[in-house]
Amino acid sequence: VIRRTERHAVVVADAVFIAGAPFAEKLADFYGAKDLKQSSSRSVYVIRLQKDLVLAGCGNLEADGYFGEATLKAVKRFQATHSLTVDGIAGDATKKELWNTVH
Repeated sequence: VIRRTERHAVVVADAVFIAGAPFAEKLADFYGAKDLKQSSSRSVYVIRLQKDLVLAGCGNLEADGYFGEATLKAVKRFQATHSLTVDGIAGDATKKELWNTVH
């Protein structure tokens, strides 16, 4: 879906990407700028992570926004499958690989 405003923008999932923005900026807009890791707080970025982990075939997660045990296991499964450091933290390398896998 493309929406025209002052600048061209593309709406993907729940994020708006400015056409031509650097890839790292797009990732930060979609998954958040900080590393995603186990926490008791809820985040829209974790919901996006969970949905993409399901699309990547890493588990049947409920996209509830909480980074609990099921999300931790799915992140580790994804990391192992894609030859990434298996630490359970969705940092820059994991988010980039996940994005490239499902988008």
